[in-house]
Amino acid sequence: MHNENFKNPKANRHGTDKDAGDLARTFSWLGFRVLMCKDQTKSQMEESLKRFSSKDLTGLQGSSVKEWSGWAFTDLNDVPQHGDAFVCCIMSHGNEGCVKGTDMGSVYIKDITTAFNGQNCSVLLNMPKVFFIQACQGNAIQSGIAADNIPELQEDAPVVKLLLIPVDADFLVSMSTVENCVSFRDPNDGTWFMQSVCKQLKEGCRSGDDLCTILLRVNNEVSQKVGWIKNTEAIQMPEFKKVTLRKRLVFSPVFKCD
Repeated sequence: MHNENFKNPKANRHGTDKDAGDLARTFSWLGFRVLMCKDQTKSQMEESLKRFSSKDLTGLQGSSVKEWSGWAFTDLNDVPQHGDAFVCCIMSHGNEGCVKGTDMGSVYIKDITTAFNGQNCSVLLNMPKVFFIQACQGNAIQSGIAADNIPELQEDAPVVKLLLIPVDADFLVSMSTVENCVSFRDPNDGTWFMQSVCKQLKEGCRSGDDLCTILLRVNNEVSQKVGWIKNTEAIQMPEFKKVTLRKRLVFSPVFKCD
């Protein structure tokens, strides 16, 4: 989902087309069929999410959904099918716990993920469901302090095999920023977060790294960027949360990528 042009032109998100194209190329390289909904209001976003979470995706035909053809987004030629993983990228304005439609109506992130849980989207039960969300989560500018030593992270204990699959299993939500803070977008180069996601996926997937390892690199790369907004030094700290994956998630390239 890609919101660039808003009802209030002052809110338009210039530069987001670069993110959309780079994400499309990256996930096509990883073997995904890439579909896009652009410039949708709150109600249109909710309707699109409902269609994507349906077992039968025929409702996508005749809608405003476009498909990446290798060089541009074009009309759908046939009915898509669910595969063995689902990735949703959302790029828009936002506030704490929500993303905005082009009418600035709020779509809550909790409701977005709930639409795809095991109870509401049985076709994706036992399948990984990953959400990349580029949106501010408040108005505060992230502050920083000097640190000499950064502790190493350790892996968690192995997951215990379950007899039943919880409805909220197999999710990962990766946010462009932490709660209450803004995230940044360059009118020419796209957003810090989505550009890092594309870069780190291309580098990490070639080496067989799992998604959580790759997202740690995204967090690290973006956290080291510095810009200026309203004469204030600006930094940004992404996070990934609602991590209920039960296995390592590895995306494998399907063809050579420059």
